[in-house]
Amino acid sequence: MRRFTLFISAMVATMATNAQTVADFEGLTLPKTDTFYVNYSNSGNDVGFDNGLAHFPCVYNTAWGGFWSSGFAYTNMTDSVKSGYTNSYSAKTAKGYNGSNQYIVANGSDNYIKLINAGKGGFAAGFYITNATYAYNSMRDGDAFAKKFGGTTGNDQDWFKMVIYGYHNGVKKQDSVEVYLADFRFSDNSKDYILKTWKWVNLMPLGKVDSLSLMLSSSDVGQFGMNTPAYYCIDNFITQENLFPFAPQATVSGSTAINKNDPAIKGWATHCQLNRGWLDIADKSLGKPTLGADTNAIGMPDNFLVSLGDSGTAVLTFNNIIYNGNGPDFVVFENGFANPNNPEEAFLEYAFVEVSSDGINYTRFPATSFADTLQTPASGVYENARQVDNLAGKYIGGFGTPFDLQELAGTPGLDINNITHIRLVDVVGSIGVHGQSDKNGRKINDPYPTNVVSGGFDLEAVGAMYLRWASSVNTTIASGNSMSVFPNPSATDINIAFNKAPQGELYATVTDMKGSVVMYGAVVNNKLSVASLTTGVYYLVVTDTNGNKWVERISKI
Repeated sequence: MRRFTLFISAMVATMATNAQTVADFEGLTLPKTDTFYVNYSNSGNDVGFDNGLAHFPCVYNTAWGGFWSSGFAYTNMTDSVKSGYTNSYSAKTAKGYNGSNQYIVANGSDNYIKLINAGKGGFAAGFYITNATYAYNSMRDGDAFAKKFGGTTGNDQDWFKMVIYGYHNGVKKQDSVEVYLADFRFSDNSKDYILKTWKWVNLMPLGKVDSLSLMLSSSDVGQFGMNTPAYYCIDNFITQENLFPFAPQATVSGSTAINKNDPAIKGWATHCQLNRGWLDIADKSLGKPTLGADTNAIGMPDNFLVSLGDSGTAVLTFNNIIYNGNGPDFVVFENGFANPNNPEEAFLEYAFVEVSSDGINYTRFPATSFADTLQTPASGVYENARQVDNLAGKYIGGFGTPFDLQELAGTPGLDINNITHIRLVDVVGSIGVHGQSDKNGRKINDPYPTNVVSGGFDLEAVGAMYLRWASSVNTTIASGNSMSVFPNPSATDINIAFNKAPQGELYATVTDMKGSVVMYGAVVNNKLSVASLTTGVYYLVVTDTNGNKWVERISKI
């Protein structure tokens, strides 16, 4: 089981903004200020309330004179001072989140929240939480039933926490989220705290849910269980409806997929440094995948590829520099295949994408996956591309996933106009202990295990739309070279001759005077067509298999 511990607040702004509904409890009627509402009817049964896209249960019991036995009440109580159980409906903050009037208070160490209507089966994005005054003061001072946290010396390793589990279709999810309402376990006592502000709890790691289980525990326990008062307050419970907000699969209207023959692609990776992962990261005795080699990732897509394996990496470089242009700047090709019965779905395997402007420090594109994490897809199980963003492998074979460097603008240590390296990192699709998470901490689910020779992400090619030559090329031009071209100027074809024979295949890149690549392709029979170029002056750079480079200025008439 993977558990996520929250130490600091996360901003709601980090979440996707599509179709969110906020239960802020402000519309629930209270007759006056400094009051609360608990439904006293139907003893022993849930008589709770709905707000936003969630149901908050409440159970009242008429035994022993009547008492609120569990669940939630809504309140606008403002007493942050008075200690004891008679002040059990107030938040220590005295107000709701961001100074709002109303919030809810919970009673009980094991409560649940149920998503309803459009929220059911979607995402519970999260909520804000703080201590009730009753619980806070009890932990701060101690009382007739509970100890003072930290003890008389302040060194007792006390804690009060909530663990939240998700359920989908009646099945408990593997992951949980935990948040500390008080923590005195630090070796430095000055860091000990009892929560008295509103703290954001990110529930996105739980994936799609129908309901949530909220379980309290404490270091202070006695004969009858937890001594710490089981009270806390919640505000702004946010749901993210079960929608697919991103671009659809290739060939479907609205897709951002880029065809391998798109003329916007001006150049292809010329070198690949491969570090294969495992056939199954949970059983490394099985070894590593063997399909393909590093050279299969070089050049344009040709149905030859290299398999990375679980957590494998590939670092791609070009003969030139990638810079930030208009729209996507480079594109990654994998070999996913479509569902023949539904063009929206495909069998997909994913990789994280990272870029570097120095070959040492890498920045990862912030990936998002809304794919369900109830079970791992097996061979032949299809996924919807609309659930995924900024992951290579989103599109089927022949169509690349585009990446826009503008998204990373302002990242310290990264020059988005001087990208020298692109690194792909296989996503281990496990939803267990080896699983990997998106930018919101949610597991990314793709086929696992794939313990075959082609296991993991299958890299076919990486192309770039915006390329320019490094400043060192200008020196090459100034010092002359051993290549000549004729006729020059030319309106159609130019012939290429060498003083020293090149090695292997030749590739030509033509750039304008600003350094932007306008044409890229193989040189066949030492001849290159310039008919498609507009009239002007260009640089022609020819590279052979060994990386030798020749540069000449050419004119198109």
